[in-house]
Amino acid sequence: MNPQGQPEPRRFYSRPADESLPAYKEWISGMAMALGGGEAEAIAEEDWRQAWLDFWGKTENKRE
Repeated sequence: MNPQGQPEPRRFYSRPADESLPAYKEWISGMAMALGGGEAEAIAEEDWRQAWLDFWGKTENKRE
């Protein structure tokens, strides 16, 4: 109960099944669909990859 005597709202937590890019894509796509959005097909592969790296706080070592 909170200080006003009302029950606390239920909280739900979500995260990808693992740290792989396919799991991240499935997780994001599932949330978008649950919120009434469509498939995330229009997202370029490089954009998916960058969002995935940003989410997990990873960096990609690029060699030139």
